[in-house]
Amino acid sequence: MIVEYPPVEVVHEETFDAAAVVHDVLRLHPQALVGVEERGKGYRVNRPFPRASSAARWW
Repeated sequence: MIVEYPPVEVVHEETFDAAAVVHDVLRLHPQALVGVEERGKGYRVNRPFPRASSAARWW
């Protein structure tokens, strides 16, 4: 994603279906925590992330 600031404006975005990648990751590492953004909807996760995870500190 390329964003201009200020004001925040998305000027370019690449998306892809992450299903195959998520499947492969979980096949190789079944205990992995996986989160994928659904643009405009939020995040889909395979199970809850710990509250103290580094991802929680990014936002």
